Amino acid sequence: MKNKLLILLCCIAFIGCKKEETSESVTVNYEVGDRFIYLNELSYFYDDTTALNADSSSYSLDSTYLWVEKDTTINGTACKKVIRTNWLGFVSIDYIAKKSDGNYYIASRSSSGGELSLYPEPELEYPANMNLGTHWGTTPDGKNRRNEVIGNATVSTAAGKFNCVSVKYNIYPDDFIFRVNDQFIVYISNKGLVKLEINSFSTVDYEDKHGKQFSSIKMYRIE
Repeated sequence: MKNKLLILLCCIAFIGCKKEETSESVTVNYEVGDRFIYLNELSYFYDDTTALNADSSSYSLDSTYLWVEKDTTINGTACKKVIRTNWLGFVSIDYIAKKSDGNYYIASRSSSGGELSLYPEPELEYPANMNLGTHWGTTPDGKNRRNEVIGNATVSTAAGKFNCVSVKYNIYPDDFIFRVNDQFIVYISNKGLVKLEINSFSTVDYEDKHGKQFSSIKMYRIE
């Protein structure tokens, strides 16, 4: 009887101490001096129905940079000045304010000497405490979610190992650059973007390329 009672107490203790499974939450915090360097990789594969061998290519582009330059204010609102340089050499400057419910774009410049453009209404970049199911933004028709957290992931890159949420970017048919059959996934840590993946296919019919083109674009933090 004593042994049975001991086993019962042990079972109760185990059940009481069992950890409830929850998704990890991510809150993006930019700090002055943060400098992120990303490497872009593109690859293409043609499923050519008129040739014996499909054509494929893969190459890397110059890095994309993100630099949190300084604290500043725009119309009395405290914010971070964030400089972005893409692989084409295009420079943009975003002014991002941290509020209780997330990080917001409040203004931007096309270059260091460009005219300051204020957002009519602050635009949410990342909501606070992103976890499974969190979503923000809508497609232009207002019918579908724009960004949705679909899971957690540990992402390892040359810059280290990051605990991230994976976010699906839902494509709208009239999106510039992106097609409705593109799959757009980003991985975000407390420091911001760690990895981006775009996979797509389209039907091609020009010159010696016929059939379907499969393409993959990846960007991941290397510093």
